[in-house]
Amino acid sequence: MDKIVQLSEYFEVSTDHLLKGAELPAGDNEGLNTAFIFNAVATAFDLLSIVLSAFIWYETQEAGALIAGFIFIVFGLMLHFIGSQWAKGRSGLTLKLRFWKINIWPVLFLPLSLVYNILALNWPAPYPLLAMNRLLPYALFWLLYLGLGTAVTLKCVRKERGLSKGS
Repeated sequence: MDKIVQLSEYFEVSTDHLLKGAELPAGDNEGLNTAFIFNAVATAFDLLSIVLSAFIWYETQEAGALIAGFIFIVFGLMLHFIGSQWAKGRSGLTLKLRFWKINIWPVLFLPLSLVYNILALNWPAPYPLLAMNRLLPYALFWLLYLGLGTAVTLKCVRKERGLSKGS
């Protein structure tokens, strides 16, 4: 009996489905579809945060561009967390890992750019500005950004592989 319950949890189906072979109602995947839509829209907002703040900052050179970008990032993350409430079990974890595998890049970019620009140039901007006498901090920004993004992406990939192997 315990093996049947474990199988039902692994495949995310009811024990009735395993024992009787009854088809699941079509509405059972609705939660996963809803979560996927929320994640797709959240990703769009996270990417839009960089584009929007860069366009605004390019035109105005004011910190309001960063505020707009951070609002879009926060809104995108809120959409992800709301959408993840619909996906449960292995499917939910896989969806979260896929979200972070992609979204760590735009979510990290704006805050790291802000910190870099304030520390290196005393000027807030939504993307790293290159000053001729500040090449080392500029290179360090990119190393940190690429290192953190790669580390999170690889961790998500490893967890995803572990889930697919049944670990």
